[in-house]
Amino acid sequence: MILAVAWTLIGLCSMTAEKQKLLVKARYDALADEGGKRAVRRAIEKKQKKIGQKEKKSRPFNPKRPPSRKRPLEGNNDGDGGSGRKRIRTQ
Repeated sequence: MILAVAWTLIGLCSMTAEKQKLLVKARYDALADEGGKRAVRRAIEKKQKKIGQKEKKSRPFNPKRPPSRKRPLEGNNDGDGGSGRKRIRTQ
């Protein structure tokens, strides 16, 4: 609760790096008090995942390059004309 009030009073744009570090540390300390180290680790991983998604979204789209396909569309390329499935054992 105190962090939310401090967050709105200070504002993000007027915050220096030291103030921001202090607030982040206080936020994670409060989270550690409630949920332990695991909760802090999950919050950090969630933040990293969010940043990664934003970076992925901001990459330019190249329409000249066709999308990569993991599997070929038509069967396998070993010349037997099969469907690409496993061979049935014959004895």
